[in-house]
Amino acid sequence: SLQPAHSEMRLYPKEVRVPEVAAQIDDYLQRFSQLEIEDPLYTEAEDNGWLTRANAIPFNATAYAFLDSRGDRDVYVGEALASGETVTLIWHRVGRTNLTPAVRLYDENGVQMSVFTPRSWLRYDYTLPKGQHRFYLEVADRFGYLKVDTGGYLSLHYLFKVQRKGP
Repeated sequence: SLQPAHSEMRLYPKEVRVPEVAAQIDDYLQRFSQLEIEDPLYTEAEDNGWLTRANAIPFNATAYAFLDSRGDRDVYVGEALASGETVTLIWHRVGRTNLTPAVRLYDENGVQMSVFTPRSWLRYDYTLPKGQHRFYLEVADRFGYLKVDTGGYLSLHYLFKVQRKGP
């Protein structure tokens, strides 16, 4: 099975957020506080564009990340889970985008298990296959790099949380 290089997400406190991003996140959190997404936030650590460079998911905590282009891809790994354990993925787009988000789940061997193209939010329960203790979460543009792209707002800001009920 794939062995990711551990790349830890880091806390992303309000005082270090870029003003435009901070305003966008604050507005979103105020409007949708009932959606189990809250501060404090973690943020991705680049370069997390491959399964083998995935960021470790901080379970039961909210994370903020963004795709800076159609060709960008963010990958996260949930590890040390019990075989057959169910986790809940909560994902929200923040603000506007011209990208078409794709959220994919892979088993610990890198086999795609589910793919979603949420407009603004997603809530999904994922049960690990028997004998597996890890899964991967990928966020990317549905279409990926397109040579004909010119201009436009080709970035995507998002928040997500993976809730773990078990040990």
